[in-house]
Amino acid sequence: MSDVIREQRGANYMGFEVVEPDGGTRREPKVIRGNGELTLTSSELRFVRWIPKLVIVIALDSVSGVEVGKSHNGKWVGFHPVVKVRFAGLDGERILGVLVGGKKEASAWAEAIRDAIAA
Repeated sequence: MSDVIREQRGANYMGFEVVEPDGGTRREPKVIRGNGELTLTSSELRFVRWIPKLVIVIALDSVSGVEVGKSHNGKWVGFHPVVKVRFAGLDGERILGVLVGGKKEASAWAEAIRDAIAA
């Protein structure tokens, strides 16, 4: 892993949404949400869920958008906004959702990811 730009222990994995060919999204069923560590480097975004173990690595050059939302994968998250990262994966376009804290933290994460993509 290259140089760490931003890191957060205790982030909460919300699963993926699948982007349909018409641009709409659908839920990914049977998601096991959980806490873990979110890490942004100059080349990738990585989430490691602690239990059960899951490692997600997204190359920044595959990311097509980042936003902060109030719901993800069929779950409304209320006052804790979710960072949503749209990317092209091996099985099509998907959106990763992660809770990182309040509005300030979520906005800072979204901005950091956008800045890393632009660099």
